[in-house]
Amino acid sequence: MDIFRDNMYRLEQVIEIASSKADTTTAGLLSFSPDGKYLYYYTKYDSDSKTGSLCRAEYGKLKEDSSKNDKYIEIIATNVALGFRFLNDGTVTYENSDGTLYYFNGKEATQIAKNVSYYFTDESKRIVYTTGDVSEGYTLYGVELSDIDNKIKLASNITNIQNVSDFNNILYTKNEDDGSQTLYVVGFEKEGEKLAESVSNLTQVGG
Repeated sequence: MDIFRDNMYRLEQVIEIASSKADTTTAGLLSFSPDGKYLYYYTKYDSDSKTGSLCRAEYGKLKEDSSKNDKYIEIIATNVALGFRFLNDGTVTYENSDGTLYYFNGKEATQIAKNVSYYFTDESKRIVYTTGDVSEGYTLYGVELSDIDNKIKLASNITNIQNVSDFNNILYTKNEDDGSQTLYVVGFEKEGEKLAESVSNLTQVGG
């Protein structure tokens, strides 16, 4: 893959940052933080495993002479799966290839959970994630990023999450002993509540 080059703001300059060493160009290999201060990107990206080293560069301090840029570039983590996500304040969540979920606050990375199947953010202070698989059913957890060690178990034996746009009203279906599915709602501030039995199909309207 071609060397990453930045000319979004300095049209008169081309600044060499790093080589991704990927065979093909893939969406999501680099992105500016919400405040535009940092450029986050992957190096040593493996197109087969879709993992690489997640790095960031302090954009405003980069020079044309690449040999002087090392002190403004840091490796956040290695073996990071494609698809890191920004929160509103510019902090980052990401997963390793083994499904371990992390939160990077700009200074250090903190492990949130292992064996994560899916996760969602409200782009602010909360994350919900699932562990498990289709055969055994998923377990849904919630966590406040200000209190990562205090995880909340929201629901278990989930077959599918239907809506995560509102963390206080998460819709999900659950397998019952007779093989039917029941629709529930749960949230950070709401106990699980049954909404409908013998659900076979759901459609979201509007949005």
